[in-house]
Amino acid sequence: MHMASASQQKSPALGWFFAYRFTSACLPYLPVATACFLARGLSMSQILVLSAVYFAGTALLGIPLARLADRWGYRRALVAGAGALALGAAVAALAHGSGIFIAAQIALAAGAALDSGTDSAYLFHHLDRRGATLDQYRRHEARSASVKLLGNVAGFALGGLLATISPSLPFAAGALFAACAALCASRLADAPRSTARIRRLADSVRALFSASDLRRLLVLAALCAAMARVALSTAAPYLASLDVTLVAIGLLTAAGAVGAAIAARSAVPLANRLGDRNLLAALPVALLACMIALGVGSGAAIIALALLPQVLSGLHGPIWRSHLNARIADSSCRATVLAIDGTFARLLCAGVTSGLAVLTGEGGPRASLIACAAIAAVILVALAVIPSRGSRIIRVAWAASGTAALLLLRGPIGSAVAGPSVDPVEVTTSPIQVEIEAPS
Repeated sequence: MHMASASQQKSPALGWFFAYRFTSACLPYLPVATACFLARGLSMSQILVLSAVYFAGTALLGIPLARLADRWGYRRALVAGAGALALGAAVAALAHGSGIFIAAQIALAAGAALDSGTDSAYLFHHLDRRGATLDQYRRHEARSASVKLLGNVAGFALGGLLATISPSLPFAAGALFAACAALCASRLADAPRSTARIRRLADSVRALFSASDLRRLLVLAALCAAMARVALSTAAPYLASLDVTLVAIGLLTAAGAVGAAIAARSAVPLANRLGDRNLLAALPVALLACMIALGVGSGAAIIALALLPQVLSGLHGPIWRSHLNARIADSSCRATVLAIDGTFARLLCAGVTSGLAVLTGEGGPRASLIACAAIAAVILVALAVIPSRGSRIIRVAWAASGTAALLLLRGPIGSAVAGPSVDPVEVTTSPIQVEIEAPS
């Protein structure tokens, strides 16, 4: 990235871009989707399958649609992505029957695939063309992540309230906000379109991921995304089983997003002190510890712990994205390369979610948390034992934390896989009737 002169130190206007980031992230259905699906007659196993369909769809569509974004223009891609989100949320609000729900998930997957990577590629291009420094870009990437998380705050706070009125309303509101995001994206200045051929893209990807440290960080980023997603999707029914109302769940999830937004704004100074690699290597261990505590703990402290995965994910996102962006040498296929990262993360998420559906069956949210922690522990141990030139201290920490987690979860894993042995508890939130199995 160019070094800016003194006359270029003032940051260029990015108002419409940040407005797009806020409205596209304002998704009221996200924190209460599981509870709303349960209220509309789906089982926990069916919901996990829908999640797997979503992740598989974003994985399959991610690279082709990002390639289209590079060639078509980032502004058009962002408009189309927000439009697909609006369509998917509207279909989910009106859906009856598993086939329609699956169609809604595919539309949402297409919208997410068009947004993933394209937003950061647009921001990098916009700043690079105006001579911004790398540090300025990193700070704007952190600000962008923070604005997105504040959009989550607004959506999460609204979601619980709307869900108490009707389980379809959070999805309808999500469609409205996505339509506003499409309008904001339509006001962006477009970046130059790419004419790079597939061979040039392949060469760029090969050169980028030839470094063993970047391959490990890619796996760790995907692992963080999977753990944070599972924690968020299980938060509503898990907290509902502790007699927390849907309104309170929406507000609690919003509070977690506030913490994540603050963490995102603090991410760059913290990474500058500790180093990108050290911070990115430590965060999966912290997420693993949090999921173990959620899976085996009890009491009021669990409610506070349920917010922590969001905060850690908010800290991880801007550092990883800016670290990866800075190492992409060929900007003509930037969105496509970033989509490879997102595709790998979603493939891992889809694999983890499918594995949870098979392993835990109808075991409920606690069983899903425990099983996800066990999978994460196995991946950390595997990364630790693969030879590389990375820090030996970090690899020892991965091996120790993963092994300790598997030993600690040995009993709970058996109970989670075997399924619950207690009767279901009916949790009533007028006018929604949600039936969730009590934690074993």
